[in-house]
Formats: sequence, C-alpha cells, structure tokens
Amino acid sequence: MERKSGNKRARGKKPPAPEKDRYGENGNVLLTRPQYENLCARFGKERTDKAIVLLDLHIGAKGRDAYKDHNLALQRHRRLSGRQGHGQADG
Repeated sequence: MERKSGNKRARGKKPPAPEKDRYGENGNVLLTRPQYENLCARFGKERTDKAIVLLDLHIGAKGRDAYKDHNLALQRHRRLSGRQGHGQADG
C-alpha cells in the first residue's frame, strides 16, 4: 500500500531564524532591524528607545526572559500604546 504524498514537511528542518540585534544597555532586547525601524516609524524613535530601556531592565531584573517575542512585548508596552499603568509614575 502506497502512502499518499500530501503536504509533506521536512522533520527537524526549520527555516533559519532572522538575525536579531541586541538592544538596551544590557542587550536583553532582541529585535530584527526591520522590527526596530517599524516601531520607530509607528511610535517615534524616542518613545521606542525608552520602552526598550524599560524592557531591557525588566528582563535583567527578573533574571530570565519570559517573552517569546520582544517586538510584541514592546508594542503592548504602556509607554508605546499611550496607556497608563495603575499607580505607576510615567517617569
């Protein structure tokens, strides 16, 4: 009995991940250059860089990285989205 060849996917072979650059003082934030440029275009360079600093510090303080995608983490960050946190200074 022959197996029908449908949608075959090579096992163990994933497409290479795009090269990510390290951002932030400690280099904890990983973004591709196009992701960084897109964030700057959407939210402005200053706001993007401030959010990167905060995410970098947060990851460093935790001692582990709980984020699968730093680009998405930055997009939902309150400094970029314009939302305010509960009782937190906007410093």
